[in-house]
Amino acid sequence: MNRDTFRFAVQAEKLADAELYDGHYLLRSNLTADEPAWLWKLYMLLVETKASSAPLRTTCTCGPSTTRWRRGSRRTSS
Repeated sequence: MNRDTFRFAVQAEKLADAELYDGHYLLRSNLTADEPAWLWKLYMLLVETKASSAPLRTTCTCGPSTTRWRRGSRRTSS
């Protein structure tokens, strides 16, 4: 494939739909709040919480062990 053999066509209707929603978020929720601003506030709180805990997840050495035990093997106490 090169510049001479490559071809494309813009689907105007699909492009218009994509441009209409560009930069918008679709939030799906089981909450039935009367105020969409409240749902957005909850979403932003979730995003901020996840962002603030990201450094902890990368530096924390505690957590589930990555050691896999074979069936029937015994764990030794340390």
